[in-house]
Amino acid sequence: MNSSSSSTPPTDPPVPPLTIPAPPLLNVPPTQLRSPTDGVHTDTTPRTTPPDSTPQTAQTRRIGKAVLQAIEGTLSDRDRQVLGSIQRHRFLTTGHIQTLHFADHASPSAGARATRSVLERLRKHRLVATLDRRIGGIYGGSSTPTYFLDTAGIRLVSDASKRRRHEPSRTFVQHTLAIADTTVALTMAERAGQIELIAADPEPSCWRRYPGLGGVAVTLKPDLHAVTAPGPDSDFEDSWFIEIDLGTETIPTLIRKCREYEAYRRSGTEQDRAGVFPIVVWVMSAPNVETAQRRIHSLTAQIARSDDLSDAIFRIITPDQLIPLIQKGGTS
Repeated sequence: MNSSSSSTPPTDPPVPPLTIPAPPLLNVPPTQLRSPTDGVHTDTTPRTTPPDSTPQTAQTRRIGKAVLQAIEGTLSDRDRQVLGSIQRHRFLTTGHIQTLHFADHASPSAGARATRSVLERLRKHRLVATLDRRIGGIYGGSSTPTYFLDTAGIRLVSDASKRRRHEPSRTFVQHTLAIADTTVALTMAERAGQIELIAADPEPSCWRRYPGLGGVAVTLKPDLHAVTAPGPDSDFEDSWFIEIDLGTETIPTLIRKCREYEAYRRSGTEQDRAGVFPIVVWVMSAPNVETAQRRIHSLTAQIARSDDLSDAIFRIITPDQLIPLIQKGGTS
């Protein structure tokens, strides 16, 4: 048609670009409450998700130094303790945070309200953020958010250079929360007067680096290292490496991890450092009791049959047996 024509054909309105909603960060169905130490052990975390990975938030605006300093000036001692706990564990649920830092309120409901209020304030300052999907647990349930350090939080209490841009896998988050479950269970046992909890260090702070064959550096990766005593008046301390298994790995995989502990024990590094080698506790869970018991018997038998493993350093239990085992200093 000539450009000078007095009439033009009707035109369709512009079509907006197609927007496909992004899938949720985690696709986790609601689960039943699990035992305090239910999880997976470190060595089975997928290589595509490094242990210190942190998910990225949807917001990408930068926070200047002056703003960060202003935020820091508003933080209470408890705010800093909350951020420190999240930094150490990498992921914590609302229930974890309430139990660890808000147990001094008049009632659980008052503690829950205070916890939510503080976390919302920290979230608005971009100190913490939550995963897109929620994961249940004994200290949360399927409706509780899972928190991690956000941009400002990383800059305040962590090493920003170690930040990873990988989204965490469901297995990794469940494993991390299971370690937090264990820390909280030990804390609650101490408050109940069942044990004295001297130290509880989750991965990666509890990992041990030592010289292997030929002087090559090797890293042992426990899920958790704890030091306890039977009570405040006791003259003895007990040391523990705790491994948590959900029944997702084969028994040969667990045996390989046992051999890593045996190699570390024979190096003498821990004994030189602490004067004693910790008891290695396998806390084993599975979808049903029968499967868990079968795996416990299988792992116990294979350790006993292995000439290169000392079964004296291993304890293989179910989650409900952890606190009684610690109370007895590792004896059956």
